[in-house]
Amino acid sequence: MAKSFLNNIIGVVSNLPGFSTMQNASDELQLYKDDIMFGNIANNELKFINKDGGFSIISEDVMTNKDDLLFAATRAYWIASGKI
Repeated sequence: MAKSFLNNIIGVVSNLPGFSTMQNASDELQLYKDDIMFGNIANNELKFINKDGGFSIISEDVMTNKDDLLFAATRAYWIASGKI
């Protein structure tokens, strides 16, 4: 995983209160808020949970806009937690 890519994403998403990460055995970095997984980073791709219960790849346009990225992460958390 490219360190600058990872640092940029984590630098923005870590603004969510209760944010944490966990590395799994397949070298995927899982993203959590309040112990609820809402996304992951693997192979230089950021994926957030979607309403179908799967994961959608987040576009570069969203990843490079801090506000859009934080909104997308928050929305994924809401989906994962059952709030929407």
